[in-house]
Amino acid sequence: TRTRMPLPDRALEEELPPRILTVPPPGKEKESHRRQTLALRYSDSRPNAKLVEAMTGRVADATRILRMAERIRLPNYHLREFFDDCVASFPELRLFFLGDATICSTSGESNQGEYQRTIGALFSVYWLLRLQIDGQSGWGPGYHDQW
Repeated sequence: TRTRMPLPDRALEEELPPRILTVPPPGKEKESHRRQTLALRYSDSRPNAKLVEAMTGRVADATRILRMAERIRLPNYHLREFFDDCVASFPELRLFFLGDATICSTSGESNQGEYQRTIGALFSVYWLLRLQIDGQSGWGPGYHDQW
């Protein structure tokens, strides 16, 4: 027979302050200058040219991705390290911040919101692969300010 998890007490839920948790964008300080340069250079709104410019010289770091896969189940491979490895390994994550991050994407979310969802999906992979270690803790409270 299955045991159902008890539902949370609504009174307890109402006492907790709302938490708005976001992860930092990749290379925010350097990217600001790059976005301004792109805006000036491609003012005719050619999206493919902007994409090519943004990704020129950037490739996924296959070595680092392999190292992530090798380390994912090590107890001392923490969420913050995983996040840093993801941002460094997948240059496509910068595309969420190409132009105005508050503009809505085709899903109706802002680009910033889509970035948060994507990082959340990556965190889900991290937690799923670590269920027998510490991954289960990510499903309840998630992560905190100290990672």
